[in-house]
Amino acid sequence: KPLAITYPPALMTWQGVANKQQFDAATCMFAFHYFHTDAKRLRNATSNIAANLKPGGTFTLVALDGHLLEKALDSKKGVLNGIEADGTVSRSVRKKGSWTLSSKPSENYCKEIAVRIASISKYERSEPVIDFNLLDEVFAKDGMKRTLTESLDGPLYTTYLAEMLKLGSELPARLKTLNAEVRDYINLHVVVTYAKSM
Repeated sequence: KPLAITYPPALMTWQGVANKQQFDAATCMFAFHYFHTDAKRLRNATSNIAANLKPGGTFTLVALDGHLLEKALDSKKGVLNGIEADGTVSRSVRKKGSWTLSSKPSENYCKEIAVRIASISKYERSEPVIDFNLLDEVFAKDGMKRTLTESLDGPLYTTYLAEMLKLGSELPARLKTLNAEVRDYINLHVVVTYAKSM
């Protein structure tokens, strides 16, 4: 059966519920797109994040960039496949339905891709696509502004990965060993930081 997706209830139902303690920073790696399905869900998540950050605090996320993804899908006839050395397809990404990202960010909810990663499941799962222009507008309602956008091979994420995986200086060489399709897919992700106004 296809995987069922459950959303963290705190971020889905509460809006602007602050803890007694606020934080200097928060992160969300490879999961924030799940809040991008509709206006209420996204607004609840961004309000909750802003309420729990100190003034000047930052929120950093890593996600597929919807515009980069759409361009890549269009150039590959609508499907991105990860092909292993033995010819097997290890990953497949395609648009769900026929859609394009609008130049009006408010129209870019509910754009979805179908993703299948062979090592996880033989079934596709649906994932929402992030339009960072829309995210900029929603975070701005809580006094948060984008301060950084960089690729995954930039210094912020490579430092984070090196620390998490304990690879240190080996990381750049390790990333170069990935096959071209995997590298292309990774390069569709970006690191984005939003800062809360003082």
